[in-house]
Amino acid sequence: MKRWLAPLFLVVWTSAVFSQSEPIVPEANPGRPTVSTPATLTPIGYLQFETGAFGATDSPEFSTRISANEVVKLTVHRRLQLLLGFEPFAHTVGQQRATKFGDTFVGAQSVVMRTRDHRSTLSVSLLHQIRDSGAPDVDFGSP
Repeated sequence: MKRWLAPLFLVVWTSAVFSQSEPIVPEANPGRPTVSTPATLTPIGYLQFETGAFGATDSPEFSTRISANEVVKLTVHRRLQLLLGFEPFAHTVGQQRATKFGDTFVGAQSVVMRTRDHRSTLSVSLLHQIRDSGAPDVDFGSP
């Protein structure tokens, strides 16, 4: 009887170890960090910082523009994410050479529809400019 006690203990112990459930970890989202705003939101409570740089040349408004970009995202509900985007500095060379704090935008993104398997998402977002630095814009036709 003692001969079977050690193997029996080993079988029971290994089955208990392997039966432990894995912690629930959010699925990795390959769309982050982003250049655009993907429809999938970050997990609730996550504060995400996206830092980048921008450079452009030969625009009608400037010959060179270089800036740092920061986007802060905070998901406060499974369907609502708050956004803050700003340029800590924007350097332009054109008729005048200037380095100053760039534009600032605040907004929100909301999930409108999600498929049952949560693999496809439709979201809408709205951004509002709360600070105009006066630095030339990159887009054409802006006032």
